[in-house]
Amino acid sequence: MEEKPGDKGGKHQIHHKGGRGGPHPPSVVKDQLTNVAHFCILAYVLLICYLCLRQPLDMFTWHPLLLSIGWMFLMVEGTLLISKENMVTRKLKLSHTKKERYHWIFFTVGAVLIAAGFLVVYRRKDSLNKSHFQSWHAIFGLIGIAAYFFSMLEWNTAAL
Repeated sequence: MEEKPGDKGGKHQIHHKGGRGGPHPPSVVKDQLTNVAHFCILAYVLLICYLCLRQPLDMFTWHPLLLSIGWMFLMVEGTLLISKENMVTRKLKLSHTKKERYHWIFFTVGAVLIAAGFLVVYRRKDSLNKSHFQSWHAIFGLIGIAAYFFSMLEWNTAAL
């Protein structure tokens, strides 16, 4: 790229050599890091599902199962859907509109699963007459859920 003086107030404009401007293709490193992220997410969620489903399901088992699918899979993959470094969406040639639609479908289903996972563990604590939010895990989980839902409300009102 080279800078050339512009015609407005001495500002410089950047021109790409070769005569064509526009977006640069995603780097190979970013592509590979995105692929690693997909693999790690899938491996983590499959491990949690395996650990939960290898024993009889009880009320508590639904908590890690729902939250790992909702938060770790759907939320993270929903975020990666709109990334330009996502090779999957590039290979499928999804339009920006379709990527946004799938992004919000993943986020909505993820939010439902997260809320269900939260309610399951909350109800279980009630059934055992135990106090709520006594561990760091529970406190940070509540903060994370509250932050997520407030950000969703704020984004939806900003979109109006």
